[in-house]
Amino acid sequence: MRYKLVLSYLGHKFNGWTQGEIKSDTVCAVLEKALKQIGKQDIQLHGSSRTDIGVHAIKTTAHFDFQRRHRITNELQEDYEPEQMKRMINSLKSSDYVKVLEVHQVPATYNARRDAVERYYMYRILQVHSKEDAAYRHPLLMDRVWFLDTREGQKRLDVAKMREILPHLTSGRMDLSSLCRRAERLKRYHGDEHVVRRINSIEVEELECNSNPEITCSEWNKEIRIHVKAPSFIHNQVRILAGLLMAVGRGDLLPSSIPDLIADKKRHSKVMTAPASGLYLMNVKEKSDLT
Repeated sequence: MRYKLVLSYLGHKFNGWTQGEIKSDTVCAVLEKALKQIGKQDIQLHGSSRTDIGVHAIKTTAHFDFQRRHRITNELQEDYEPEQMKRMINSLKSSDYVKVLEVHQVPATYNARRDAVERYYMYRILQVHSKEDAAYRHPLLMDRVWFLDTREGQKRLDVAKMREILPHLTSGRMDLSSLCRRAERLKRYHGDEHVVRRINSIEVEELECNSNPEITCSEWNKEIRIHVKAPSFIHNQVRILAGLLMAVGRGDLLPSSIPDLIADKKRHSKVMTAPASGLYLMNVKEKSDLT
């Protein structure tokens, strides 16, 4: 029987998703260990997305195959009901920072990665003006946002300029080497087409940071949320995209320079890779969601 999991996790408590490597502190390893306790055999979990160290997931998916057998005779038994499987995994997993939200029995043809048609990521930036800001490194925000320090005379991010470059990034399939870590290495091993991707949509949202009542913020502490949707992503793409938008918002890069930057197919020295702490995998849309 093939099962589909819908799960959520707090990324800074794990060493990434990291499927297939022998590491006990990955999301995949924690769940596979619980499944082994249930099935008394090694069970491989296949995720729809492989997040980096520190990246959070609000809602993502995975699948695995499971045959329930009698502990003594090894004879096949009736499959576990989805709710029963969910309770067992959540009770046996070794970390409270990952939770299985839903379990479904699915056809043998279902594949969490291949059936995914769109992945939705959100990146959070919180602008802080000084160490005296109540929001600065607030414990409820630690490892959950990028604290963008503006104490060094930097201006607040210009959201209008950030939005100005979005059409250049969503104009169809394009070579995104400039938004990729180790693009040349990837092209050498997988071919030039590996870095040609399409971004379905990007939105830049500006919010008051005190939407959480426990946190008192100053007028300076605006939160920027970057929403990105695409069929698939290359390594560090959203984090580098966040760095690009930050550079434009600060005035380090002009909006008019972005077409040439993309066409150059190289990382720009003024575009940093934003910290993993601000990145969230929000949802994975599947083929079945389109019917």
